[in-house]
Amino acid sequence: MSSYFLDTSALAKRYHSEIGTPDVDHLFQTPSADLLISALAAVEIRSAFAIKVRTHEITETDFRLLLSLFQKDVAKRLIHVAKMAASHFEEAARLIEKYSPHTNLRTLDSIQLAVALDLQRQINLSHFVSADTNLCAVAQAEGLDIVNPLQ
Repeated sequence: MSSYFLDTSALAKRYHSEIGTPDVDHLFQTPSADLLISALAAVEIRSAFAIKVRTHEITETDFRLLLSLFQKDVAKRLIHVAKMAASHFEEAARLIEKYSPHTNLRTLDSIQLAVALDLQRQINLSHFVSADTNLCAVAQAEGLDIVNPLQ
């Protein structure tokens, strides 16, 4: 079985059709795929949907529908939410110190990556899925196999 950690930029493509959606949909349709997100992504996805309302990409009714679809996927265990620990914040700090002086590694992205790296150690995570090129570069430098639905 292959395991995939999706950051919020990839996860959002499941619920709103955009470039990269077919690749993310393929992961959800693969019976042997174990799809994981961080508890942070469960919060960030709400913000991503809200931004789409503010930018008039979707309506508030769509916002509630997308949120409901996400919650159903979690309830049906199509997506597994990884709990977060203090060690993830410590690892995120290490990542920022190492990479942010030279790359655009943002705070929340570093936390997402820290959770994925922990899952790599725990369950031998197969793939890190992100539509953020900068984050993909850092994840790859940290030894993760990358899937970028934009490429």
